[in-house]
Amino acid sequence: MEITARLLENVEETKERYDHRKLSRTTTGNLENLETDTLKLINPREIANIINYKGISESNFLADSLTQERILNDNDLLPVSYLFKGIKSAKAVARITLISQAGREMGFGTGFLVGKNLLITNNHVFQSDSDTRNSLIEFGYEADENGSPKMPIAFRLDPDKLFITSKALDFTLVYVQPQSIDGKTPLSDFGSIELIGQPGKSATGKFVSIIQHPSGNRKSIALRNNKVIDIFDDFVHYETDTEPGSSGSPAFNDDWELIALHHSGVPKKNQAGNILNKSGNVWVESEGEETIDWIANEGIRVSIIVRYLQNNAKPEEKPFLQDILKEELTPVRLPAEDTRVVRETYYDKTNDDLFLDLYYQQIDSNDTQLFGKLSELLQQTHKRKLDYRPSKYVYPDVDIHEDGLIESIYSGKKFDRNELIRLDEQIDLERKNKFNELSRKDGLITIESYYNELDLLEASLPYNCEHVVPQSWFQKKNPMKGDIHHLFACESNCNSFRSNIPYFDFVDYDPQPLPDTDEALRQLCGKRENEKFEPENN
Repeated sequence: MEITARLLENVEETKERYDHRKLSRTTTGNLENLETDTLKLINPREIANIINYKGISESNFLADSLTQERILNDNDLLPVSYLFKGIKSAKAVARITLISQAGREMGFGTGFLVGKNLLITNNHVFQSDSDTRNSLIEFGYEADENGSPKMPIAFRLDPDKLFITSKALDFTLVYVQPQSIDGKTPLSDFGSIELIGQPGKSATGKFVSIIQHPSGNRKSIALRNNKVIDIFDDFVHYETDTEPGSSGSPAFNDDWELIALHHSGVPKKNQAGNILNKSGNVWVESEGEETIDWIANEGIRVSIIVRYLQNNAKPEEKPFLQDILKEELTPVRLPAEDTRVVRETYYDKTNDDLFLDLYYQQIDSNDTQLFGKLSELLQQTHKRKLDYRPSKYVYPDVDIHEDGLIESIYSGKKFDRNELIRLDEQIDLERKNKFNELSRKDGLITIESYYNELDLLEASLPYNCEHVVPQSWFQKKNPMKGDIHHLFACESNCNSFRSNIPYFDFVDYDPQPLPDTDEALRQLCGKRENEKFEPENN
């Protein structure tokens, strides 16, 4: 088939890229030899792109272990909405039948709708506008929920209205006539898949799903059985033990966002240099691309395609590209609410007693199941679990003393709440700079190493707040990390001085101001000796 012959022209270039990147995929040069089934590798630069894409601030990412878990670790337990989103995306995927000007069938490919009345596929499927003039695209060429074949709906292409192609990026964008050939179905019935120009939609180790028409057969899906192994320049590389992608297929992340246009792969070869099929025999072209034993797959990054269109679209083409070239919006981070409110009444005992009576009215203090009942009440009334943001939840209100000031839990030193808020804002800025340094590392490291880097970064720049129960005792997990019941204002030097050491009452220790030169008796903080700690202010 003509399409397969064209594909083979790309294969050698793809293999050269794959081989060139093989060593540079790791920072140590030997991680490739480790067991990747048990060792998760990530790219810090890609993680930074993801949190930027999702509109998460560096400070929130560092402070919230749940956010880190969601971004860094994969979860096979997905919401049922995942299936509905996949079905919606699949509607926009079509089978392409390439037909020559003489009416000869030249092969099959896959394409999908983007923007309004536009189809995208590979350049090696549609190399020129003449390839499209007699060709067909068919939607619904698939089986229904009972396994019975559905009747496909065919559309013609109109390259005179729009035809954009790039051999280097192996993509073609062509206009689709708005009504089906039989005149019964509008193209709008099949929706479209958004081309998102902002990077950060995937990362090394993340799953990829591919919807396709392999060998021109009915629509199928390779569901989460490809894993990203590299993102670089214009390309994404992903590996699979099962089915590869078909020419022109969309490759999605777990949010069904388009990350790449599948276009080629790296085939397994014998010593003579012949391409092998999945049975281990020498592959012949008539078998089709899907029978090749692919080592890895390659897709063109969506962000690169969007950038190409932004930079190269002609003025007369831009009206057709409005949905694709819409201005990329940077996530707007709203300023934190002003929590610096001076309380008129420090403590209203009458109202507090009324509230307590109301809150505990269903609790019997003599109940043998008291602990369980209190636990149930707590869960019912504390739905919102706070993240660890002392400048928002601790300093402005809960840690204020009657004189309107904040008192350090260890030294007893007095602070104005705004002073601590400003200090923590400076810490956030320094954390951001350090995180950006980490994110400039373009190579793979183990996820354990990355977590260690984050821990070191946070520990080197602590907030002016102390966890009375050390974070290491609960692995820095939320909601414990942000539980304000054990958070107290504390200068960062005293915070780090205590570390995670248990409290102790030294018989020979008479708390008083001491020279800052003695590490074991840091000025105003307290005494630390043999894994024991006593605060100065007690």
